[in-house]
Amino acid sequence: MPKEDLYKQFSSHLETSFPAILHSGKKYLLAFSAGVDSTVLGSLLFRMGVPFATAHCNFHLRGKESDRDALFAAKMADKWGVIHHSVDFDTLGYAKQRSLSVEMAARELRYGWFEALLRENAYGGILTAHHGDDQVETILLNFTRGTSIEGLLGMHPVNGHIMRPMLPFSREQILSYATQNDIQWVEDSTNASSDYTRNAIRHHVVPRLKQINPSLVGSVSQNTDYLRDVELFYRRRMNEKIDSLVEKTAQADKIRIKDILLLEHDKKIVMYELLRCYHLEDRTDDVIDSLDAQSGKIFISSTHRMLRDREFFIIEPIVNEGNEGASAQITPQTEKINSPIVMTFSVEENSDDFVLEKDAEVAFFDAQKVLFPLRVRLWKNGDVFCPFGMKGEKKVSKYLKDTKIPVFQKEKTYVLTDASGDILWVIGLRTAEKDRVSEETSKILKIKNIRK
Repeated sequence: MPKEDLYKQFSSHLETSFPAILHSGKKYLLAFSAGVDSTVLGSLLFRMGVPFATAHCNFHLRGKESDRDALFAAKMADKWGVIHHSVDFDTLGYAKQRSLSVEMAARELRYGWFEALLRENAYGGILTAHHGDDQVETILLNFTRGTSIEGLLGMHPVNGHIMRPMLPFSREQILSYATQNDIQWVEDSTNASSDYTRNAIRHHVVPRLKQINPSLVGSVSQNTDYLRDVELFYRRRMNEKIDSLVEKTAQADKIRIKDILLLEHDKKIVMYELLRCYHLEDRTDDVIDSLDAQSGKIFISSTHRMLRDREFFIIEPIVNEGNEGASAQITPQTEKINSPIVMTFSVEENSDDFVLEKDAEVAFFDAQKVLFPLRVRLWKNGDVFCPFGMKGEKKVSKYLKDTKIPVFQKEKTYVLTDASGDILWVIGLRTAEKDRVSEETSKILKIKNIRK
């Protein structure tokens, strides 16, 4: 291959697909392992006059070889005359502490540090040297493990701050350019091992595929370009369908079970994509099975929990609010509380013009009978009250069950108690007989629950 081929193709590719690298005037951060791929990328950027800095991670996983790579990276940065960032990581210690694989630990450490450098130095982006063969390996690896259409797309040319300008080019092109231009690099000895799944694909699967199709990298690149358009179309249509299914409220998202049943043969794929929004996609089959089951089933992810209620699936975020079990004390002078819920308090004269609102969020009591201080708290097992209009006590747990309110709402139900501990109001649901307004009442305590 002529010396200028990769340089010309790369220059044209940047102009077409990454014009900001050439014309924004910003400096970019090169993730520099000191291997052939990142060294060739650095050499191309240097030759083109693109302003960049280098960043090298020493993971201390290969003894003296790791230290050799770090020294070479600093040497090359000095040769190019660019700013060089370096860092040492206790990768094994981090992996053990976080219960991660060494590979995943190194990835977290690497990209976390790159992002920090990006913020601190206002770099235009992070440039990695992933190339076409890496893309083929990634897609095969994803396919082997099982994946969706997203996994078949492999690595995106741009993913947030990460930019991969070398994806259209093969490993052979990069090696040839390095050799013909006398570019030095260091070799990671673990790359020759087949102990890692990716290396096994690299050394045994990809060469066989290239025997079948010598233009494998180019073919895969064309496929991913096509699939990316397919994925965009699919995503637009799927988002429209999800938006039509999900009813959003301030407290939770609701999905009508009847609407899911109407999906018929599309039920599984639509529910999979919908549940991904709540990190529940791995429970898709269980959720579908629950459509024909009794209500009450709860599905939990790291971020959300979903209740199979009577007519709806109800989904709410898992939030550690810190004051969920908190309470508030109310004196005769209190006009408003903001925690744990928002409520207002006022005393008004009873008259012929005064109207007792029929609103579950508003309660009225005989102000001269109420024993202060009042208290707002979550209900608990063992609580009893005498519901307005009834005789005898009833357990709050039984009352909530009889009202058939969702489990999530039940968990967040507060009660208002007086100084003796008696419940005056299951807030937002039912007041008690105690201290009710009568014809003899002259002053009325009005309490309003303002839902957040």
